[in-house]
Amino acid sequence: MTTSSGVIDSTYCLTNLSSILACNVQIKSFHDEDVKKECLKVDGVGDLRALEVAPDGAVWIGGTEGKIAKSINNGRHWNVYSPSNANDLDFRAICALDSKVICCMSAGDSKEGLSRVYRSIDGGEKWSLVLCPQESGFFFNAMKFWDEKNGIILADPIDGRFAFFTTSDGGKNWNRLIPKTMPFAFNNEAAFAASNSCLAVYGSEHVWFCTGRGDFARVFYSSDNGKNWDVSTTSMSVKSSSSGLFSMAFKNEDVGVAVGGDYKSKPPFDLSLTNAFLTSNGGKTWDPLKLESSSKSLTGHYLSSVAWDKDGKIYVIDGSKEEYNSLIISDRKGWAVGPNQQFAMFET
Repeated sequence: MTTSSGVIDSTYCLTNLSSILACNVQIKSFHDEDVKKECLKVDGVGDLRALEVAPDGAVWIGGTEGKIAKSINNGRHWNVYSPSNANDLDFRAICALDSKVICCMSAGDSKEGLSRVYRSIDGGEKWSLVLCPQESGFFFNAMKFWDEKNGIILADPIDGRFAFFTTSDGGKNWNRLIPKTMPFAFNNEAAFAASNSCLAVYGSEHVWFCTGRGDFARVFYSSDNGKNWDVSTTSMSVKSSSSGLFSMAFKNEDVGVAVGGDYKSKPPFDLSLTNAFLTSNGGKTWDPLKLESSSKSLTGHYLSSVAWDKDGKIYVIDGSKEEYNSLIISDRKGWAVGPNQQFAMFET
């Protein structure tokens, strides 16, 4: 059913969804023509995936060539930073704890020194290397903070289990977290460092992450800051090492959405691939959601990033278009970044 605003309401009603989602889940593709957006280029940076809005409203971005940038005027002007010895890094996550303290995470093989965390306490003017594991096998996927002190990093499996680092002092120090309970990973199972949203947190203790590349796409969940984990297997069949769940977002501690697909997929898309799921019980179970936009169905597409707006609509990035990688939403404003210096602002 199409609403007067042009939004397609999904009538895929699931008996165990909470009343907030009960028969109507409003979906918007960031790429829809009726999404009011302004697209800009950011000089001095490369391909972009990391994206954050600080408490003071500053927009932070990061990407290839070890570049980090900040704008305080909605992308009209950017200050570009590059930490020392970071030219080969690909920054995939930025967390702004306040207007001055910023943590930035790169992804890559730890044996080559590519998975690192840098921290600034002066708004980006100077950066300190605070985490760079030397052991072989660590590959950082995402970094999130519950508050200005407590954060977590997700890394691909080591010895059959996903790995974590946590901080309790705003990213100054990081320690390896060995969970008391942690289900084994499937053979070849991993997370995707596509948009810093394969990992999600809510409140002061809840944390989730989604996976692919194994036999099935799964969601791991914890209600005690990652000390103990359970796992839920979705009905998404993983057909290649490039497919799975890539991004997730939670509206509250119970209601969340997870999306994905195959990042190597090309038209014609596999319409049998379920690429979006909803939970109403904190990630214990996930039900398929038929995603549509006001322009056309997104079934079978590679969805790289997802976010909720203030009104409960779900916005997604259609990564199959190869235009943008990541999006975030705060209140009624949204931002997106992508390859080739792409930056955009939009209204929800």
